[in-house]
Order: sequence, then structure tokens, then C-alpha cells
Amino acid sequence: MSSADLLGKRGEATVERELLSLFGGSTYLFDPWFLDGKFPTFDLLVQLVGSQTIDAFFFAQVKTTRQGVRPRSRTLPVNLDRSRVTAALRCPVPSDLLVVDDLAERVYLTAIDGRLAVGARRVPTTRPLNAANARRLWNEVELFWKGVRPRRARSHFSI
Repeated sequence: MSSADLLGKRGEATVERELLSLFGGSTYLFDPWFLDGKFPTFDLLVQLVGSQTIDAFFFAQVKTTRQGVRPRSRTLPVNLDRSRVTAALRCPVPSDLLVVDDLAERVYLTAIDGRLAVGARRVPTTRPLNAANARRLWNEVELFWKGVRPRRARSHFSI
């Protein structure tokens, strides 16, 4: 296994640990499920714990860096290419980029949306995965799933 693979594995472990935090409350907010490289666009499916909707979840791509925060811009370097973002945007489900600063063992959130369409070379450190942002993320994903209406499409295999 290469050192880049090991760094990625370490970052995924950090993300799992952070998502399984209580964030100062008494209940968990997230239940992360690793896709184990079988799904090239995303690394995790993260279910909301305590959701009022059935199986509310979001997808996440995890990127890990050991380069540290750039002092002037307060950003972390990442390499998320346009093709990954395009593939993520084709999935009509909330998706986020979780960037791990391996030196500080901190996780930062960035939504994968149209504003990220060209990819990302750096992400701001203004949205750490902390109690306030974890609750915001939970609420945003819950609100998304409350607005989804099930389709009653006909299928060749319908009875």
C-alpha cells in the first residue's frame, strides 16, 4: 500500500471518528458507512440519526492533506477534479467534501454543488466539523429529504 493510500485511510478514520462524535449533546447525529472504493465518486454514505424522514442521508467524498493550512488564505490544498464533481452533481442527493487536515486532525466541510463545478484545488477552513456546523449539516440534509416526494413511476417490471 502506498503512503498516499495510507494517508487516505488515516483521513477516513479521522472522518469516521469525528462524525461519530456527540458534538456536545447526548445523542449521535450521524452514522457513516464506508463504500470501500466500490463507488468511485463517493467514499461515504452518511445516515442521519434521529431523522423524521425515512433513511435520510448524504454522500461524502473524503480528501486528506498533510500540507497544513495556508496562513494567508486560511485554506487547505486538495485535489478534487471536475469529473468527480460532475459525477457527484448527477446524483440528486446532498453531497459534501470532507477535507481532513491530518496535521491538526481536523475535518472541514464544503458542499459539492454547482459552485464547485470546476473542481477544487483548495478549500476554506471557515467551516470545521464542530457542534454548530454538524447540527447545520444535519438540519440541511433533513430539510432536503422532507421535501423529496416519492415518484410513482411505471416500470417494465411493475406488477
